[in-house]
Amino acid sequence: MPGATSTAIMGVSDYGDLVGFYLKPEPGCTFGIYHGFIWYHQNVVKTIDFPSSMGFCGSDALWTVPMGINRKGNVSGTVWSPVNGQPSGGFVWKGGTFHVMKPGGPNSGVYGVSNSGILVGATWYTLDLIPLWTGFLKAGSDNDYFQLTQDDTFTTAVNNATDIAGYGIYGNGFFAKHIEWGEGPNDAVEVQPKFMHLMAGQATFPFGMNEQRIVVGSYYNSNGLMHGFVAAPKF
Repeated sequence: MPGATSTAIMGVSDYGDLVGFYLKPEPGCTFGIYHGFIWYHQNVVKTIDFPSSMGFCGSDALWTVPMGINRKGNVSGTVWSPVNGQPSGGFVWKGGTFHVMKPGGPNSGVYGVSNSGILVGATWYTLDLIPLWTGFLKAGSDNDYFQLTQDDTFTTAVNNATDIAGYGIYGNGFFAKHIEWGEGPNDAVEVQPKFMHLMAGQATFPFGMNEQRIVVGSYYNSNGLMHGFVAAPKF
């Protein structure tokens, strides 16, 4: 980003629009302030800051972290607290307006948005009497929650077919297909996702997926070095 000291690109749309966040020096702030941005494929850049995160630095810092953007230009993301290292709320930016998304509780983050508006992310939520970071999928008024073998679960990607991808806190990268196809009359009886591990035995972190189930992310090899990957589940 122009004038920034660092920039992170977190998501891309079918059209090539980019979202992420950047650090920019500001008077009175030792390390500067983080801002969210959209870099449209027409080479137009727009800064977006969640209202409660604007103008803060130091111990009061809150970062606007856009994570995904769909072909309609709707942006998913989280307001991140670097002090405690967790999301302080999720959002969807649509038509120039922020909409707060906190399924399950205040500590939620929205990490992925499909072209049809399906949202996925993670929330601090008690499922089966165990409080953990729990993956969620929100499709309209329906909120579904799920955990990867009682592991902190972060769902980062979704497509229109409700295929999802994400990871557990120990780098257990996963993919699950059509998780809404087992939808019952209520959440208590619906079929839980069947998780397929990506690159089992290696710490793997999927971050994005398209309509053809092509998953992208990063992983650590046996030497502890991080690499990017592109994967296509074969089923």
